[in-house]
Amino acid sequence: MPQAGHATPTLHLSEFGTVLVTRDQGEPVRMQLMGLLQTHSEVEVNLDDVEAYTPSFMDEVLGKCLEAIGLEEFRKKVTLVASAPEVRKLVNLILSNRAAARSS
Repeated sequence: MPQAGHATPTLHLSEFGTVLVTRDQGEPVRMQLMGLLQTHSEVEVNLDDVEAYTPSFMDEVLGKCLEAIGLEEFRKKVTLVASAPEVRKLVNLILSNRAAARSS
């Protein structure tokens, strides 16, 4: 049972807009995610309730986060919630590309 004050925070990307397409839009989201990761052992990122994402936005947020903390830490600390199969596919592609680039 989690202790009070130690609940896993959720970063709802829908709070940043319903059409998230640019790296400029992604930068403040990534900064907030990185801040949460510094103060919590786990963070949930909810990708639902957004009409459109682009690879640029996703890479700015998730790809650069993975690059900063490493694949193993990312897998341990970040839980991604995405109902739409196309969003899951995009996220997997972005993370695979960043992980491959990081290991080469």
